[in-house]
Amino acid sequence: MQPSELSVVGLGSGHLDHVTLGGLALLKDADAIIQDGYLNADLGTVGSPHKRNIVHAATQDVGRMEAECRQVVDLIRSGSKVVRLTYDDPDHKKRLELELKILRRLGVKKRFVPSLQALHHEAWNLRLPWLSEAAPSNFRVIPSTQVRGDRNFWRYLADEAQTLALDVGRGKLENFMERLLLAGADPERPVALVDHHPTQSPICWLTTLEEVDELLPQWKPQGATIVYIGTWPHAIRDTESNKSFWGSLEAAAEVWLRAQRAQRA
Repeated sequence: MQPSELSVVGLGSGHLDHVTLGGLALLKDADAIIQDGYLNADLGTVGSPHKRNIVHAATQDVGRMEAECRQVVDLIRSGSKVVRLTYDDPDHKKRLELELKILRRLGVKKRFVPSLQALHHEAWNLRLPWLSEAAPSNFRVIPSTQVRGDRNFWRYLADEAQTLALDVGRGKLENFMERLLLAGADPERPVALVDHHPTQSPICWLTTLEEVDELLPQWKPQGATIVYIGTWPHAIRDTESNKSFWGSLEAAAEVWLRAQRAQRA
């Protein structure tokens, strides 16, 4: 049996209701769930009946962490489905960063699943230019379980003036974009590809709905891919501006990019 990968599932501020549907499916199918000693998440209702709940010590002692990581490697190599829970806490992130380095050295492959909180927070923290603080409710997370919706579902998404946050893996991303365009979505709707990692700063690429497929071959995320599809309700569209790559959105996109560069300087 080929060794499986370690699933790193975001728990937000530490509650199961902050887990995405994709993350919850991984937890329910897990043979072993790893968490920190000071995390009090109720895992009694998730996971297989014979799952193991493994509690890591709240320490950054390298020797202790090495031993714990080797236990994880043994489980994965035995064919067990292992989930590592992560949550928003500075001390946890420091420990997790060291843990992931050890696991990388030991040859463990990982997949990252962000929390529902991360899907919301990442968009606002990045100051995506099409989000409106005056109407924050115009934001919808699309769970991976809904990407096979019927024709009415796709038409609704294509017509709605709201930002969509996608909880889908890269394998389904191209299909999602294609279905949205076929349903009549504006090909110039702005899109942000975000590389989300539990211990690293996000990386963001801005593009448009019709251009995503050209960028994907170059997209090499270190963590999970979060995709935001926005709307530009105040954009002025005219023939001349639509000749450029961003069309009538170019001015707003340039302002956003300059602001991001200034923050990183």
